[in-house]
Order: sequence, then C-alpha cells, then structure tokens
Amino acid sequence: MVFLAFGNNVLVHTIDTSGVEETYPIFFISDTHNRRIHSSVIERIKGNVNCIIIGGDFVDHRTSLQKIEENLNKLTAVAPTYFVWGNNDLEIPKDQFLPLLAKYNVQVICNDSVLIHNGNNKIRLCAIDFNGTGEMVEQSIKHCKEDEHIIFVSHDPNCFKKVLDYITPLVLLGGHIHGGQIRLGPFGLFEKGSFGSNFGTHQLISNGYGTTLLPLRLGAKAQCHIIQIHFQK
Repeated sequence: MVFLAFGNNVLVHTIDTSGVEETYPIFFISDTHNRRIHSSVIERIKGNVNCIIIGGDFVDHRTSLQKIEENLNKLTAVAPTYFVWGNNDLEIPKDQFLPLLAKYNVQVICNDSVLIHNGNNKIRLCAIDFNGTGEMVEQSIKHCKEDEHIIFVSHDPNCFKKVLDYITPLVLLGGHIHGGQIRLGPFGLFEKGSFGSNFGTHQLISNGYGTTLLPLRLGAKAQCHIIQIHFQK
C-alpha cells in the first residue's frame, strides 16, 4: 500500500483531432499534495512535452515552502507551466504561495483562459476555481474562438457536467478524488481515475500523484499523464 502511494507512473494518452498535421504533447499532474516529484518523472517528460498543467492540490498544510520550491524548480525547468487552483492549495497562505509561483514564472489560470499554442493549430487552456459555478465557466470561456481547440481544467471533475452546459472542449482534465485512494476490488469512496470519451469530448480524471491524510494507496495507483494531441487532416 505504501509502495503504491509513491509510484511514479506516467500514463500516455492520445487525442486525435482535425487540423494541420502535428503532435502537441502536454504534461498533466494533479494532487501532488506533500510529495516530492521524483527525478524519474522529470526525466520521462524532459524534451517530450511542450507545456505543463498543474491541475490543483499542488500543496496542502503539510507541504513546506522548501518542498514547494523544489517541485516548481523541477517542473518549470522542463516547459512553460500553468497552475489551476484546488481546494487544498488554500491551506498555504496566498502571500507565501503566490510569490513562489511568480518566482518560477508559473501562470495561474482561474476563471480565465490563455492561448498556449498559436501555430497552425491553436490551443486554448481554460480553467475554473475548484468550487466552479456556471458564472465562472462563462467567464473562463469568454475569449474562446471557433478555430481554437479547448483544454478545460476543473480540479473537481464533478464540475464537468456544468462545463458541458456551456462548451464542448477537446478535453476535460480533473483530479481531486484520488481514484478513491483506498479501494477494495471495484469498490471505493470515489470512482477510479480514467481516460475516455463522453458527451462529445475526451475526459481525463487522474488518480493524482500524492495522497491526503496517510501516504497509502490500494487499487488506485499514483499517476501523472502525458497527453498527446495529434492533429491530422
């Protein structure tokens, strides 16, 4: 159980969509909590991703400022990095956390969006606060254009249906529920992490990289993700 909690599984997912032929790889990591990101993860993604999305709960009340800085230093050395709020991130005072994000040029996306790829194919990253409302979704998509491919991040995947009331993105990304963290066979407090297509969009719900409370996992391995967006005519 402890071994599973400290796994460094990097799962690879491919999304095919129409556009000018190219592949745009993204690294998604959520729910790091109090873990140090292992060097094997960094080696796996170095030179293999174009940007990094932190999907919330990067920290919690146990995370030292030193550990936060170590993790930020590792990630931002690989690629431009974007941060989305999770509920536990607020356990570190913002006047301590935000300056560290700024020091490493991490862009915070909250009820807003940013164009992360502006080549022959355009990719826009939209994100809402962890307690997302319909108004937040509307605010986050106000700059979206028809020729853009939308990545939408909601730390809490329970907000996915709300997002789909307003927009059908290329992919929805979330975490928060840790795949239940402790599962007995098919049973757990929350659904296991998954990647698939539903309601006309791709959806990725991550088991997360870290743990809350005790550093234990059973039946829900720690994970992070490379998402390869493959454009083809």
